[in-house]
Amino acid sequence: MQNKNSFKKGFTLLELMVVVLIIGILVSVAMPMYQGAIDKSRWARMLAPSRAIANAQESAYMKDGGYTVDKSDLIVSYPSGGDISYTLHTVDNGDDANCVRISTDKLNNVRLARHYKHDDMSEQLFCEAKSNDDRANTLCNKRLKGSRIGTTDDGYVSYILSDFDLSTSSGCQNMNWVWSNAQNTCYPNAGARCTGNVWHGIR
Repeated sequence: MQNKNSFKKGFTLLELMVVVLIIGILVSVAMPMYQGAIDKSRWARMLAPSRAIANAQESAYMKDGGYTVDKSDLIVSYPSGGDISYTLHTVDNGDDANCVRISTDKLNNVRLARHYKHDDMSEQLFCEAKSNDDRANTLCNKRLKGSRIGTTDDGYVSYILSDFDLSTSSGCQNMNWVWSNAQNTCYPNAGARCTGNVWHGIR
């Protein structure tokens, strides 16, 4: 006669479903955090190239008295993985600002805008996200702690990356300065501004 204790008890269907449910909850919580960390690291890869391009533009400015939109005029040396692309903007060429916009094909619908020294938004840094891409806007707004200031002509939402404390009157005055210069930047469609010590328009 076989001993009852020799039979091994298996998992019930209910127990398996509970385990699968717990794993699903953990994945749903961890995945956005993982994606956010990846997005931030890919964003960080654009900082050094943008700085190198801006420095090259400053050299061109010192040499020729103005910035260029011709990439062949710049001597730029930075690590590249073949996925970085950029466009140059200058007021002299009919653009709204002296800045470089840089993007990577590993980070969809996000680009970095760095203004040159001789610009109303001197050396300011922006994160720009396609308006209809929630993940891109989350990166610029929440993960990089950017403050929304407007929308570009080609449908990107602009987030200024700075230390402005918008809850204080001094921070608000700084943002008023940004708004007073916004018409001369890459962001002509900004439609709200800071009044008193309240910042209107951040969503």
